[in-house]
Amino acid sequence: MKAKDSTTTRYKLRFGGKNELDASTLGEVLLNTVALTEEANKVLGNYHPLNINVKSHKKGSFIVDLAFQVPEAIDAIVPLITPDNLKTAKLAIESIVGLVASVLSLRKKLKNEAPKEIDIDGDNVTLTTGNNNKVTTTINTYKLYFDNARGQKSVQDILNAVEGNKSVEDFSLLDDKDEPLFEVNRKELPQLIAPISIESDTQRSKTVRVLLNILALDWQVTKNKWRFIFQGNKILAKIEDPEFANKVKNGERFANGDALEVDLEIEQEFDKSVNTFLNKRYKVLKVIRHIPREIQPPLITE
Repeated sequence: MKAKDSTTTRYKLRFGGKNELDASTLGEVLLNTVALTEEANKVLGNYHPLNINVKSHKKGSFIVDLAFQVPEAIDAIVPLITPDNLKTAKLAIESIVGLVASVLSLRKKLKNEAPKEIDIDGDNVTLTTGNNNKVTTTINTYKLYFDNARGQKSVQDILNAVEGNKSVEDFSLLDDKDEPLFEVNRKELPQLIAPISIESDTQRSKTVRVLLNILALDWQVTKNKWRFIFQGNKILAKIEDPEFANKVKNGERFANGDALEVDLEIEQEFDKSVNTFLNKRYKVLKVIRHIPREIQPPLITE
């Protein structure tokens, strides 16, 4: 077997219904599946290309056999084709396709509703909808669904194409064992085809656990805002943590350049001019730990 074939994993797109499919529907779904997969690849931090080939159409319902392949990059990283290396390549492809399925599944759970609250804790994200239902997902799924314009459009166009062809009774993404990673039926599709309605809600908030570097502090902790550096930007944030306020009141030493690990609430407002949410206000809900400047690890520069 050639090395390039050894890193191939098969997946399927299944269009339930007739054993035929309009070419425009197939083309639209395939093009946007490729686009969504490319964006998933980027979100996961993979910078090597991913080949996706249509292998065959199978009988029954209309099934497209997709071959996902990590090309030359794998050979450059692992020049010897061993069982472990092949497993690494397969896992890389599985993570990409899994993220595609996760984004489609998140759309199915949320429909076209924007969450009113977003709680980010490391790799886990909890989304609270308008009726207070909570949906959990991963940070990578969140990024691809909410922060990636091409990913959003691809999800939208895939579902629009499927819904628009009334001969399609259901649509699914199957793994190499024909187990569904994502599936939706015709009755569910009308609820999913409206654009992601992030514009309809002009404000939202999310909570993230982060490190803030102190730029300027104020001993009246609960009354005045502190200045911090957050992701390279200067911000003002009020600290609403009574326990931390007591530590300051009791004389614990703090200095500019120290870091605080905190649960930071970020209030965002939707900006139509750039079609996304912008950070507007910050609030420290809880201080987890204080890291004095002298024991912080140095920045690594090249």
